[in-house]
Amino acid sequence: MRGVIGTVMALGLVGLLYSGIQNSKHDLTYSGNDIYTTDTDEICVFCHFPHSTNTTSYLWHHITSSASYQFYTSSTMNASTPTSTSGSTVYCLSCHDGTVSIGYTIYDTLTMIGTNPDGTMPAGPENVGTDLRDDHPISIQYEDGLYSSTNEDPDLRDRTTANTVVHSGYTLHLENEKVECGTCHDPHDNTNDPFLEAPVSNSTICFICHAK
Repeated sequence: MRGVIGTVMALGLVGLLYSGIQNSKHDLTYSGNDIYTTDTDEICVFCHFPHSTNTTSYLWHHITSSASYQFYTSSTMNASTPTSTSGSTVYCLSCHDGTVSIGYTIYDTLTMIGTNPDGTMPAGPENVGTDLRDDHPISIQYEDGLYSSTNEDPDLRDRTTANTVVHSGYTLHLENEKVECGTCHDPHDNTNDPFLEAPVSNSTICFICHAK
């Protein structure tokens, strides 16, 4: 009985994710988007392969980028400037840095409509490039120390746990105590465009972490 309940719950979760991403910008089978393909009707296959022998996180299916990045830095930022990407940021940039064909997956290469001739993302706000100095810092330690640090940035809110920041009913999730793309963005839910974990109105998402 427990197995049946678990299966039902898992199917329910898949259904919720499917309904959230279907016909969104991340549904690359939807011809209503600027970028899409007619090679497949499987929405999830661009990013995930459920039975992959690939050992990376998230059962990742898209080829990751080998680009080098320039990272945001500032004299007022306590955290050290990263030297490489980590966590979900690696996977998001596999499409959004504009260096890898959007249809280039581990087990297949899908022909995309609306991309550059080489299949990469065309210029625009979705293509952040490899110069990240004008973007919110990513792959950085939240505050200036680990969760138990007594010397934390007073302009950032204290964490509820090592990997969560909660404020005004919203929760943002860190990854190994770092701010990554997935901290502010939920790629399966575009309720708060563009795929944000909280609204931008009145800078709500900013004030979850920033105590200004």
